[in-house]
Amino acid sequence: MSSREIAELTGKRHDHVLRDARKMLVELHGEEALPNFGGSYKDSKGSRSLA
Repeated sequence: MSSREIAELTGKRHDHVLRDARKMLVELHGEEALPNFGGSYKDSKGSRSLA
């Protein structure tokens, strides 16, 4: 499930979902163990953005 899908299902803003996911990862594994992840997506207007 993507973070966008989670935002839609929970009624949260996408940036808040990303913030909360990062916070949970830090709580579980510590700051130094965070994975280096990212990606790109197309917004509702079809513009490509980096995440």
